[in-house]
Amino acid sequence: MDESDNDTGVAQYWDADDESWIPPLPPVSFLEAVVEAHFQTVHHWIPILHETRFRARFKDLIERQKIPVLLHALLSASIKYVDFEAFGMSMQDVARQIRVSRKAVMSHAMESLSIQNTQALVIIAFDYMGSGHISKTWPIIGSLTRVVDYLQLTIEPEEESPRRPLLKSLAILSTANDWTETEERRRLFWSVFLLDRWHTSLTSDDVYRRLPCGGAMWARSEPVSTPYFGIWDKATAKIGNSISNAPTIYLSPKTAVDDPAPGSNAGVDVSKLGAFAYCIEATENLSQVTSFFLQQGVDFDDRDAVKNWLTRFKELDLRLVQ
Repeated sequence: MDESDNDTGVAQYWDADDESWIPPLPPVSFLEAVVEAHFQTVHHWIPILHETRFRARFKDLIERQKIPVLLHALLSASIKYVDFEAFGMSMQDVARQIRVSRKAVMSHAMESLSIQNTQALVIIAFDYMGSGHISKTWPIIGSLTRVVDYLQLTIEPEEESPRRPLLKSLAILSTANDWTETEERRRLFWSVFLLDRWHTSLTSDDVYRRLPCGGAMWARSEPVSTPYFGIWDKATAKIGNSISNAPTIYLSPKTAVDDPAPGSNAGVDVSKLGAFAYCIEATENLSQVTSFFLQQGVDFDDRDAVKNWLTRFKELDLRLVQ
């Protein structure tokens, strides 16, 4: 690649005393191809970037200089979908760039709590998982579940949990500028939630979040209201406790606490939900089967224990077919 094409605005030298130094990015022409490839492929699986706004930031030199970590994340995950030979790159060059970009994200995204850094880590985690590097994914997921809690992405900004503390946590993030940015943060949380379902740590005690809306509405920056999503905790869903009344989706946290009626999804408008929301629901259903049925210890010599276990099977089966 022609180095003269590199107008990313990133320093092209290394200063050993500069802890904020980050590896230089490839030329803008190549980055444009990576961004295009990302939104055509990877974005459908982790729709956490608002395409129109991100492209606008990328085209602006000043704004582009503010998102080097995020661009390195896109490089590591999407460079494989680019016709890199057209840019004079070999397979070895691509492999080297992936290693450099991954290390850049891992070393810099942990330095501070921000939306950009969290987005970059989510992309790296999904890329590791999709590439078969599962053992490298778990430390990132463990960190992300705490980060979304610290950033207060687990709750809706306009509504709080019914259990209100006397002392509120320190707000690290500034208030979102508009609904589109709020939805971007909501989608960021749910992407972390999907990763966490492989070994659950986020429970109903932590999460009071609306499901993401349909992608087309978000792309148009069309404000809509979506229902909350019901998440179980291990104590409530222990075998022997009925889950037949536990809501899957509900209008508000207060509704779920005060009126957990059977068939509690009735009256909930799901018309604004899209594929991402249904992916979340399907993944959580599979996680519930694993955590609250298959992984539960059962004494098959105890008739009551076996009865409760079979009852749980019927309850889960009923929820899956509804």
